[in-house]
Parts: sequence; structure tokens; C-alpha cells
Amino acid sequence: MSRKAKYGVTLLLLTAIVIWNWSGIKSVLRPLYTSIYEQTVLEEPPQELVITTSNEAWQSIVACREDALKLGFLLAGKEDLVPAQFNDTVQGLIRLKGDYLSHLKEKKWSFRIELKKNKSLFGMQRFSIHHPYRRNHIYEWVWHQWLQMEGLLALDYRFIKVTVNDQPLGLYALEEHFGQQYLENRALSRGMVVRFDEDARWEGLAHNPQYTENNAYISSVIDAYQSKAIASDTALNQQFEKVKLLLESFRMGERKTHEVFDVYKLARFFALSDLLGAHHGLFWHNARFYYNPSSGLLEPIGFDADCNPEVQQVIGEQAGIWGDSTLHLTYFKQVFADQQFIHQYKEALADISDTTYLNRTLQTMQDSVKLPLQLLKSEFPYASFDTGWIRRNAQYIDGLLKSNH
Repeated sequence: MSRKAKYGVTLLLLTAIVIWNWSGIKSVLRPLYTSIYEQTVLEEPPQELVITTSNEAWQSIVACREDALKLGFLLAGKEDLVPAQFNDTVQGLIRLKGDYLSHLKEKKWSFRIELKKNKSLFGMQRFSIHHPYRRNHIYEWVWHQWLQMEGLLALDYRFIKVTVNDQPLGLYALEEHFGQQYLENRALSRGMVVRFDEDARWEGLAHNPQYTENNAYISSVIDAYQSKAIASDTALNQQFEKVKLLLESFRMGERKTHEVFDVYKLARFFALSDLLGAHHGLFWHNARFYYNPSSGLLEPIGFDADCNPEVQQVIGEQAGIWGDSTLHLTYFKQVFADQQFIHQYKEALADISDTTYLNRTLQTMQDSVKLPLQLLKSEFPYASFDTGWIRRNAQYIDGLLKSNH
């Protein structure tokens, strides 16, 4: 038997053992498994990110984590950024990221990285890294690919190997962050990415037991990424003031959804969130929008979808477009309080639940997912791309539309 064949047999045996009792023996077998897998299976070597900090900077990160563990969630901002070096030559800043403590467990902590001006890695100046499990392994990648195929805005999302201060941490998911470079990479008109800032939400939840999601939404600051750069640019600052008025008028109920958002794209975005169980990315504090200066409207950007397999109800059902509403969140009520949006949303649901559309799209996805899934399996042998639940979601949507025709 050739050496490569022996590696292959060993790989199969190790895979069986690891899947059988991964949690109990991972510290012993994972490095061996990964080494053999990379030599015998991987068609392309993984990209790598090497992070180096001073001891002082690292202790600041550790202290921030300890504060989060005491509080119950992470409150971190620009003031928590500390200097670091990336891949030996690139200077930048780093901090912890992720609201919940799941981002700070074990050794794979989640980080936000901002490189110095005019510097980039992987074609990005600002990005985040986190354990692939935090976004359901391959499915966040699938979500962003699906959005791009639909002509909707998504993020560069990939898997890389990470080393921090000489400690190899294995595979991480890398997620592009927002700013002017995001627009430039996509040749978008010079606009901006805006959001409802959620910082006050976490402060409220931390200190006021009576604080609600609706309180947080109504009182949140409308913000743009890289706001300092926008404030120093007269044209962009004027544009931002216009965007704030636009979003504020929607929040106050003075404008309908179609008057503020690109209603075709937003409706399709919501429908795809139903199909892929990506409702987490729809909540107001996860919503990100590109202001298109050509149309004067906001377009959704995929972010933090956290796709879950099978949906119990599509968001339109919860909003009450076929019956009583079970939603108590003001943001969703406002989005669906527009017949133009509801019409486009139903049309989008019909399109994405069509069997021909689904077969074609899933076949394209099966072809595209091969290499990133192969890479994921080098550390997580149980990772898979199961299309069965997507088909069941489509069948549910199709049945819902037919029963309410």
C-alpha cells in the first residue's frame, strides 16, 4: 500500500473514532487528524492569520474578557482596541467581539480587527474572526453566497487558520466588517453603511430589568460606520444627515417601508431569511443597510444570520399578514405595515419556494461549497451541508402560500 493510501486509511479510521467521541479525545487526536487530512484531502492550503501582541496588550484583552464573564455579556468598543501585529508586517488594532459569552469560551475567543489606514489582509482593512460554530459552521457561508446569487449585498465570509501569540488555534471563520472599503470592493456608489446602534441596548439590559427591546429600538442612535471619516467629508456628512432623517421618519411611523427601503430587495431578503432560517439577522440590532445615493433608498446587507435548520413560522406569519400577529417588536410591525412590501414579500416567497428555482440554486451551491466545506472538515469532521431542511422549509412556504391563496 502506498504512503498516500495508508494516510487515507488512517484518516478514515481517525474520522470514525473522532466522530464517535470527539469531545473526549479531541486534544489527543485532533492535531493528528488535521495533519493527515491536510496532506491527503485538502485541494488548497488554508489561508493563515498570525496575530502578535505585547504582553501588556494581551493582558488588557484578558481583563476585558474577565469583566464580560462577571457581567454576563461583553460590552466592548473602540476604547478596548489594543495594538497588534498581523502576519509579521501589518500593524493594526484588536479587541474582543461578540455580545454573548459563547464568543469567549475555551481558547477560540472572537476578535474584531482594524488594520492601519491603507493596509489590508485578505482584501479587507476591517474584519472579525470567530469560532465557526458561532454561526453554525458552513451555513453562514452559504447564506452570504446565496445573497450574492440573488444580487443582494453580503459579506466576504471565509475560513482561515489562526495563531495568536505563537499559539495555534486552528480554524476560525473570518467575516468582513463595514466601512468605505466594503463599498469600494463592490464598486458601489459612494454612500455609507448605517445601523441602529445597539450599544445602549446592552447598557439598558445590564442596568435596568424593565428595559425592553422596543425601548432599545426607539431610543437607539442611528449611526454610520466610520462616522469620523464621514463627519470630516462635507458631501458624506450631508448625505448622512439625510439618511438619519429618512430612517427616523420610518421609525416614527411617518414614512412607509417602500419610501425608505428598496422594497424589492428588502422583501427578497426577508423571504430568503425564512428559507434559510436566518431570522436572527433580521432583528433591528443586527440590521445593516447600504444607503444608495442613486436611488435614495436603503438596501439590506446580510449580517449575523446564524441560520437555524427548520423554521416553525415564516416572519410574515408572525407579523400577521395571514392572521393574528404574534410579534411584539415595533421594528417588524413597521416593516410589515405597508401593502407594497407585503405584496413583494409574498412574490419573493413564491419565487424562492419554487421547485425549479430551488433545484437550480442548490445544485450551484453544492458545487460552490466543496472547498470551504473540505477545509472545515479538516478540524470539524461532523461539518456538513445538509439541503434536506432547506427543501422542507421551501415545502412549508409553498404549502402556506397555497393554503392562503
